[in-house]
Order: sequence, then structure tokens, then C-alpha cells
Amino acid sequence: MSKVHNNSEKTPKKRVLVFGMSNLLGGVETYMLNYYNHLDRSKIQVDFVTMYPTMYFEKEVEAKGAKVYHVTEVKKNPQKFISEIKSILLNGNYDIVHINMLSAANILPVTIAKSMGVKKIFVHSHNANTPNGLLRKVMHQWNKRKIVRLATDYLACSRKAGTWLFGEQLEDQLVIIPNAVEIDQFKFDSDIRSEVRKELKIDEDQLVIGHVGAFREQKNHDFLIDIFAAIHKRNDKAVLILVGQGELQEKIQNKVKQLNLEDNIKFLGVRQDSNRLYQVMDVFVLPSLFEGLPVVGVEAQAAGLPLIVSDQVTSELEITSNCQFLTIDDPELWADAVLAIEPSDRDMSEVFSKNGYDIDVASRILNDLYCESK
Repeated sequence: MSKVHNNSEKTPKKRVLVFGMSNLLGGVETYMLNYYNHLDRSKIQVDFVTMYPTMYFEKEVEAKGAKVYHVTEVKKNPQKFISEIKSILLNGNYDIVHINMLSAANILPVTIAKSMGVKKIFVHSHNANTPNGLLRKVMHQWNKRKIVRLATDYLACSRKAGTWLFGEQLEDQLVIIPNAVEIDQFKFDSDIRSEVRKELKIDEDQLVIGHVGAFREQKNHDFLIDIFAAIHKRNDKAVLILVGQGELQEKIQNKVKQLNLEDNIKFLGVRQDSNRLYQVMDVFVLPSLFEGLPVVGVEAQAAGLPLIVSDQVTSELEITSNCQFLTIDDPELWADAVLAIEPSDRDMSEVFSKNGYDIDVASRILNDLYCESK
């Protein structure tokens, strides 16, 4: 009797370990969740490492089969951090380590993965400048050179972010994975607009300016309040919605009190329903000092909002024709731009699909990178 060969055995899943997730909602967390939800998890096992007691979206990814490892904060005990990461890699049998970076100040995950013989090390740039701190800036410049030879794959949310971290010499090897979104979640809905305006006690005829971002220097909230103060002088019914939290929130709230704008500025904290909040807004303002490619700018355009953004942000953010870039030196200029905006069609589905920012399409890039890695 001839031997029957069993061809029904399943190919083992690709095992991926992701670094760079925090306990707060930010661009990296939003990006990873968007892509994780659209990966083929029958072929890919994605797990996460965090230095925080809880990871944002932790329960959601665990419910879908991911494992979340909690490790010691590197600043508190570097040796323990190294030991824990080595143990995870030793026992986890990971094919790929995917390291999300806002700067190259800490490249220990990269060096550890290399020393442990991980075959594929993806370094992923999500920024275009270094956050404040002299030591951070020095370490970033020093470590950039090492990343180029330690990583096997160079990923970025935009070409500007890629050049900033990897340099121009690797431009031909750079893989751009856009901060794509699920378009249907953000599609304009007039019923939701009316419903949420009632919840927030905002009248239908009030102009609403929106901003989503952590209260830290990069996001330039101080200048944003100056912009709104200039708008308020000409339209005292205008409202500014601020979504997020952070170390500079109290300082910004004090400035709002000093300017007597408390009745017109709403601090909403961290929200998981930003898609609903975009419906309420009439314009989205993003005066950041620097960005890689801000997810919130993508989301705002998906909701059909006009976007007024700092000229320090990459022009790659211009997905729709309703995006304009301004210098961040004159609040009156920004106020003029906001008040000059006319209502327009807010259905951007076709534009987003055409420009590659539909997550259903964009997720195939990362999915294929994971599956085809050897």
C-alpha cells in the first residue's frame, strides 16, 4: 500500500512582537490598533511589549488573541529590562520584532533583538523631530547611525519621518505604511452631529473648532489658544473642543482662565469616540511644532473636515483639497483662515481610497511584510 502524504498541515503562524505601545492614546497606539484589526490573524500572531502597568487597547487586543507583556521601565532598571526582553524573545520564538519609534533615544529593543538572533527587525519611524530634552537629542543622533546597520527593514508613516530617522541614503529601501483609517467610522453623519452637539450643549449655529492631541509641547496648545482668542474676538459664540490629556494641560487651562475663555473652550479628556466628535466640528486645527504624519489629521479629513495645519508638518498629510498649511508665527492669520471656511461636501470615501488611506487597502502592505518575511 502506498503511503498517503498529509498536505493539510497548517503553515505555522508568523510570530511578531511589537514594541512602542504606551498607556495613553496616541498616534502609535491608534496606528497599531487600526492595522492589528485588519491583519490576517489566521496567519500572523502579534504580541505586544509595554513598560506601563496597562497598555492602551490592552483588553481589546487580548480578546482577539494577542499576548501583552509588561516589563520594567528601562529608566528605572535597565538591566532588569534587558533580562526581561531576552526572556520574552527566548521563549516566544518570534520571527519578527517590530519597534515603533518617536525618537532613537532608546534602541535597546533593537540591540537586544539583534543579539538574540531575531531574523527580522522592523524599525518604524512615527516622527519627524526629537521631543525636548538635551540628553534625548544627543542619544537620538548617536543611535541613528546604529539603527541603520542593526535593523533589517525600515518603515515610516511618511517619507519625511523616514528620512529623519534613517537618512536619505536608505530612501530606496524605505517602506511607507500610511496612517490609514477605517473610512466608514468617520463618514459624516448629520444625525450624529446633532446628537453630540446636544450632549456637549453646543447650538447648531455655533462654529466649532476641534483639536485632538496630547497636551505636550509638540502639539503647540499655547499657540492654539492664541488662535482661538483671535477667533473669539470676531465670533464670541465660537467653541473650541480639546480632546486629550498630558503634562501641560493644567498650564493651558490656566491660560484659558486668564483669557476668560472657559465658557467657550471644552476640555474633553481622552475619548474613544473621536469619530463621533469629528462630526460636531466645522474645522480641525493642528498647529504642531513637528509631526511624522499625524493620525488625527488623517481622521479629520476622513470626516470631511477642512484641515488647517502647521507648515512644519509634512505635505504628505494633504489627502483632500480641504487642507491648508500655515506658518506658526501669527495667530491672526490662522483666525482669518478658520473664519473664511465655507461649508462643503464632507463625503471623502472616494478620495481616501484613491490616495491609499483606506485601511482595508493599506493594511495589505504590513500584512504582506509580515507574511513574506524569511
